[in-house]
Amino acid sequence: LRPVVLLRGDYCVISKVDKIFVDPGATALDLKQEYGKESVLTDLIKIKISFQSKETDDVVPKDTPQNEPLLTPAYLDPRYKAAKLLNWIPDKVGMYVITYFVSDEKGNMGKA
Repeated sequence: LRPVVLLRGDYCVISKVDKIFVDPGATALDLKQEYGKESVLTDLIKIKISFQSKETDDVVPKDTPQNEPLLTPAYLDPRYKAAKLLNWIPDKVGMYVITYFVSDEKGNMGKA
């Protein structure tokens, strides 16, 4: 089975350019088939940020230097037990797609 990534908060968030984005974060669980055990994988979450504007046709940008997706490790917020973006500031007007992803020890990937 693939790990399950759960978003905290709304899936669509409006933020201002040049202001710190307050990320509600995500959590991840691996629902293992053996013995019904589950394990928390939140500390292994990585984040991909893609950008789209009216000038681009694709939801995921083409691999050009200016539109290349940003891959970053997540900050594990101990207070909320969630993986989050830390101190990320959107720098252009448009739509940012933030994807949280994690893999288990068998290489199965879950994302949201």
